[in-house]
Amino acid sequence: MIETCLTILFALQVIFTIHESAHAFTAVQSGDTGPRECGRISLNPIAHMDWFGSLVLPVAFMLVTHGTLFAAYAKPVMVRPESFRKRRIGLALSAGAGPLASFASGLAATMLIPIASYVPFAGNFVVTFAALSLFVAFFSMLPVPPLDGSRVYQLLMPEWLAERYLASVLPLLAISIVGLVAARMAFDFDLVDWMVETIVFPLMRLVINAL
Repeated sequence: MIETCLTILFALQVIFTIHESAHAFTAVQSGDTGPRECGRISLNPIAHMDWFGSLVLPVAFMLVTHGTLFAAYAKPVMVRPESFRKRRIGLALSAGAGPLASFASGLAATMLIPIASYVPFAGNFVVTFAALSLFVAFFSMLPVPPLDGSRVYQLLMPEWLAERYLASVLPLLAISIVGLVAARMAFDFDLVDWMVETIVFPLMRLVINAL
């Protein structure tokens, strides 16, 4: 259990670093220099670490559930939409860069699984990293503020609707949580399990079989 928890914890820090660095880099390229001034274009995990969300919360969850469940989050990259050369496009690009980076790193790690399995201790880490990276990529693209997906999908809406949509963080988040709990209680449906079993693992198997 301890080895599993440490593997997950270390993998999360690497994933968060790649994910948040991509947000920051793309935001700066889109015209907002704030993330660079805050030191967020960095591959140093400490720059992106939220001490509670990245360490305390996942460790507490894994201890309580004996390593079967965890929750975690990184320090979000703060952007100033008014600084983007094209406000809505810059917002969408900077938000989508994180999931795209996680997706790409997850696919790359998946391709390394056949090789990593021959290296002591590397196999478990690479599999864990690949699965978590892909999960983070897909989960963060859900259309619920403040997840990245909401800032990408707002580009498809009229401006007046997009502004209301992004401003409705608490109501939409509350509705989503209630909906997930109700689905679990009424239909025994778990969104996380469904995403892992229906999207993440099949994609990993597809990539490995194609090598």
